[in-house]
Amino acid sequence: MMADVSRWLFDPAGLTPHGFCLIWEPGLIWAHALAGFAIGLAYFTIPVALAVFARRRRDLVYRPVIWLFAAFIMLCGVGHWLDILTLWVPAYGIQAVVKVATALVSVATAIALWWVLPYLLALPSPARLRAADQALAESRRRASFEHSPVPLFTQTFDGLVTDVSNSWLALLGYAHGEVVGRPLTDLQPAGATGWDSGQRRLLESGESCESEQRFLHADGRIVDALVTARLEHKGADANLSCVLVDITARKRAEAALRTSEEMLRQSQKMEAIGRLAAGVAHDFNNILQSIVGALELVLDELPEGTTGYEYAGVALDAAERGSSLTHHMLSYARKQILRPRNIALGPFLADMQKLLERTLGPHITVILRPTAAPSTLADPGQLQTALLNLAINAAHAMPHGGTLTLDAQRRSYGGRGWACLRVADTGTGMDAETLAHAVDPFFTTKGLEGTGLGLSMVQGFAEQSGGRLHLVSVLGEGTTVELWLPMVSAEAQLVQPAAVPRPLKGRILLVDDSADVLLTTGSYLEKAGFEVVRAESGDRALALLKDGMVFDVLITDYAMAGINGADLIVEARLLLPSMRALMITGFADLRYTDLLPAGTLVLHKPFQRKDLADALQTIVQSDQKPVG
Repeated sequence: MMADVSRWLFDPAGLTPHGFCLIWEPGLIWAHALAGFAIGLAYFTIPVALAVFARRRRDLVYRPVIWLFAAFIMLCGVGHWLDILTLWVPAYGIQAVVKVATALVSVATAIALWWVLPYLLALPSPARLRAADQALAESRRRASFEHSPVPLFTQTFDGLVTDVSNSWLALLGYAHGEVVGRPLTDLQPAGATGWDSGQRRLLESGESCESEQRFLHADGRIVDALVTARLEHKGADANLSCVLVDITARKRAEAALRTSEEMLRQSQKMEAIGRLAAGVAHDFNNILQSIVGALELVLDELPEGTTGYEYAGVALDAAERGSSLTHHMLSYARKQILRPRNIALGPFLADMQKLLERTLGPHITVILRPTAAPSTLADPGQLQTALLNLAINAAHAMPHGGTLTLDAQRRSYGGRGWACLRVADTGTGMDAETLAHAVDPFFTTKGLEGTGLGLSMVQGFAEQSGGRLHLVSVLGEGTTVELWLPMVSAEAQLVQPAAVPRPLKGRILLVDDSADVLLTTGSYLEKAGFEVVRAESGDRALALLKDGMVFDVLITDYAMAGINGADLIVEARLLLPSMRALMITGFADLRYTDLLPAGTLVLHKPFQRKDLADALQTIVQSDQKPVG
């Protein structure tokens, strides 16, 4: 059997070569041979290319069909080369086997091709693939835009919002449908600025621009933002792609820093002016003390009713006004000398109403609201001056007449009670800018007639008294000034029975670096029955004590060359424990009182004889033991 198959395949005996059919015509023979060789060579090349393609494209879905095509084409190439062989050699058996194999493979390839043909037809065209790629890229861009952690939005050059990211919506509290298609100005507060002409030109040229803009949160809050924009594409549908960065916290921090810097500058200015005022007040008070003391001595020498007596009285009143001026200066600098007392504000304001009716004139109606007025702890004289100052300011705001209302109410704030005195007028009022500077030193709306110190002095008095000043004003409707002062209870208002005065006598050591004060104050003390020893410095006084001289009372100035009054009292206490002490000073800075021994009484210049007598009586009545 095997021998028969081998003979059929390989024994061409009895068969005629195919060239015989061509009558061995050389042209035909070589035409068939060369054409068959070229076709076979091409058929062998094509499968190699298909094999390379199939191996490199592992993602192909129908790879077996490609391998079938490769096998079919390769068998076709073998068949063409066998056609060349059979031109000279009658190897028809082998050719038959190859054709049978080719037939089987070609039928299988045809069947596979028709089977996959519907699937191949369903594959997208290149145009559809490009559109799908673009859609995928747009989807990815959209997802990146929507879910960006940085707030993003797009707008037209006309200001219409075309899209917003989720983080933008979360920042400003809107829904997507509430924003897209609306003008950006609808989402910004009134007066907000967008892109100016210069920035628009840069944006149109393709440059990026930054701008600080303000937006309205859905709940009405203002959001400060830094917006960076870039032109997305040019043409009729040009859009700006914008990045929004919330800088609200930064802007608030910057505003707080500016406020702190302004407060620091104001504090430094007040400190500088306060030092100047304190220095001027100290020297001026010493001068006034000499004038007051000398005038009182002159009044003692002149008979009442005489012209000289009247002139001296006028001069004494002028000196008192000069003393009031220093008080105003120190009030402005928050360094004035206050003598607080319990004040029942009901009777106090009733007296103020009478005073103001006489002072302001008939064109101003003064109304006192009948309320259950509280009591406060303050200096009565300075409080009266402060209210008078406020009333005069109110009268200037009502040049054609109006109503001035006074009242006092109980208020509660910060866990404590306050007495709130209100001075309200129906005058011209103040705009926001004027109101913001109303209490600034030297700020005035009265031109050359105003000093700009009135409200500043009142504020200084309020703060030094432990309270504060509050202004409310509406242009064209009037101004209300509230003076908040500490409130005292009814029990604190009970007056203690006065002690029976003790006789004033003894030996006094009077110490002051002003010869005028030594002369005038010493003369009064001598007239009052005291024996007075004068010393022009603390060092001289200390030397007298070390020499063994004994005194009942030490009266000393504070600011002197050499040893100051506070140190003198301490040294004197060691040398003469039984001696009592009184400090007289024109020095305005009260911080030095912390250096005084406990219980030391302080009398501020300029004082009159009655003030000095009261101070000495206080020392005598007190249980003041060793000096201080």
